[in-house]
Amino acid sequence: MHPNMESGYGRADIIFTPRNKAWAGYILELKRANTNDIEKEAEKAFNQIEDKKYETLLKKNGVKDIVKIGLVFDGKKAIAYY
Repeated sequence: MHPNMESGYGRADIIFTPRNKAWAGYILELKRANTNDIEKEAEKAFNQIEDKKYETLLKKNGVKDIVKIGLVFDGKKAIAYY
């Protein structure tokens, strides 16, 4: 696990790099909801992963299966966009 790891054009909040390159790697972008539309905020978090190319580090290390998740929290509620 690499928190705030620089990759692509910025820093992803969390990157899970698998020990076995045949397994999936995970990229999580975490946000706190600033609006009442937490679903839209989750989509924005996901798009940030895409736009800033956070998968660069995993691809460079030979990971082919990459799961990207935008996760937004609003109090006790959470929503994921993947």
